[in-house]
Amino acid sequence: MVLDTAGTVKAYSTISVGNVTPSSSGAGITFPATASASSDANTLDDYEEGTWTPTANNVTVNSGSPTYSGVYTKVGNIVYFQFQQSGGNITISGSTFFGGLPFNVPKTSPGAWSDVGTNKSGLQYAYEGSANVYITAAISTFTNLTGFMVSGVYRV
Repeated sequence: MVLDTAGTVKAYSTISVGNVTPSSSGAGITFPATASASSDANTLDDYEEGTWTPTANNVTVNSGSPTYSGVYTKVGNIVYFQFQQSGGNITISGSTFFGGLPFNVPKTSPGAWSDVGTNKSGLQYAYEGSANVYITAAISTFTNLTGFMVSGVYRV
């Protein structure tokens, strides 16, 4: 919305974005299915949302059948991810990691984990050169985790 010279508020139904004009449906800006690399570092040329299924490694299942589900958002070269465990009771230790991040991690990046059921929390890190999230629990072993959640961000 803008004010014209007479002070009247005017609304515009379309705007131009570079060489693109959005549709009148109000759907917003649409990115292609794969990144359209730009030579200009200030051009947002990639956005993606999706789901992923983490694979648990060195997790002890105490009871139930835990399942893992994750979501991510990639904006440009930054990936925000989150996953959670449900349907079981697990133990994590210093050797626990989860694989299957949606993109490989070029540089180790920190993040956090928490367990809603036990009110425990700690650090995690997405490990350089892999698609893995390592749980930092080297000093302690955490048992009876029932609402285990992990979140983090890394650059690709």
